[in-house]
Amino acid sequence: MRRWMILPMIIIVVLLGSGGAQASRKTVNTQLAQELVDHQAYADNDPANYGYAKYIRRISDKGNGRITVQVTRNFCRLSSNDKTNVMNQVQVLARMVLIENHRISKRQAARGLDATIRYQKQVVGQSRPDDHYHYRW
Repeated sequence: MRRWMILPMIIIVVLLGSGGAQASRKTVNTQLAQELVDHQAYADNDPANYGYAKYIRRISDKGNGRITVQVTRNFCRLSSNDKTNVMNQVQVLARMVLIENHRISKRQAARGLDATIRYQKQVVGQSRPDDHYHYRW
């Protein structure tokens, strides 16, 4: 191969990357917002799988496996069990996006995400430090 052909090939590889690069937090938050909008649109036709999305206003990646979830007033009126079910579905969505964008590993995802749940500016729930699938309400 000629020397003058090698440099353009290296530049192409560097620009395209290996596909394993971590996405920016802004990119991930944009994707989380879009996925949530999609799930909210599906909620009327498939409430068993997507009904949870109607209780969520926003999901934000805070880095290091931490998320903040903004909820609706109706979420605050749910029973503790229903709140937990909604949050576990939020975790599924957030883990999918974070893994896909290399923000967390599959091993980290298995442990769950450290979630802070807010209604407006007030913290209304938090995942437990020892078990991110259980919450303090």
